[in-house]
This record gives sequence, structure tokens and C-alpha cells, in this order.
Amino acid sequence: MAQGPDIVSVLMAQATFNIRHSVDPNPQLAVLLAAIACEVHATQLIEATVDTADADTVRNFYKVANRAREPKEKYGKLAKALWSKSLEAEHPALWKHLVELFAVRHRIAHSGALVELEAGEPLVYQARLAIHWLTLISEGKDSKTLPMFPIV
Repeated sequence: MAQGPDIVSVLMAQATFNIRHSVDPNPQLAVLLAAIACEVHATQLIEATVDTADADTVRNFYKVANRAREPKEKYGKLAKALWSKSLEAEHPALWKHLVELFAVRHRIAHSGALVELEAGEPLVYQARLAIHWLTLISEGKDSKTLPMFPIV
């Protein structure tokens, strides 16, 4: 069976469409999709990276209190444990956007919060940067300078 595009690319494409190209933009859906893409991407990279030595690190991560298990920590504490880098330390401003992305996602999912287009668009863009950063560190590449993706 032929395999299509990876799920993270599909989620981000839909998020971008819903925030930028739709005749009737849906920032709530765009933020939800972008947050899911960030979490799925992190989970995929973690699972692909974990070997026997790292398995204890991941198990311990999931055993700690709920606050530490928040999705953002896959880019923070768990990334630091697995790849010796955290988004919080390398790119504090991007980290703040990622924290906001997951907070907004939580408000949408649990209380039906509305998101203005002007507030949702940067969150979707920053999600793409966070995904790119995590890919770079998982591959051992320079992650200090992030590209400026065109907002299309």
C-alpha cells in the first residue's frame, strides 16, 4: 500500500489553510491542528530516538507529575534529556509561543474559547518553527539559527 504524506505535514498544511487561505478562516481549528502536529511530531521523534539507554529517561518522564508531562515539555525537559538541548534555553521567545499554543489549545478544547485570527496566525507559524527546531536537534544539526519560513 502506498504511503501518503506524513501526518505532521498534513496537520500543518490544514492548520495553515484554515488560518491563511480559507474563505472562512477558522483560527480555533488551525490552532488545534498546529498543537496536535507539534505533539505528534515530538512523540514520533522521541519514539524513533529512544534506545535501551534512553528508555528509562522516557519512562521517568511519563511517571512524574502531570505538569511536567505537558506537551510543551517534549520540547523542554524531555528534549534536554534526550538531545541535550531545550527550546526554552535555546529560543526563549519561541518557547513562550509554544507554551501559549498549548495553553490556547487547552482553552479551545476544554471551554470552547474563541481565537481571533490575529492571535491564531502567529501561533500556527511558531508551531512550524518549533517542529523544525525539534527536527534539527534530533538530527544533531545546528539549531541556534532558525529559518524564517514564508507565511503562505
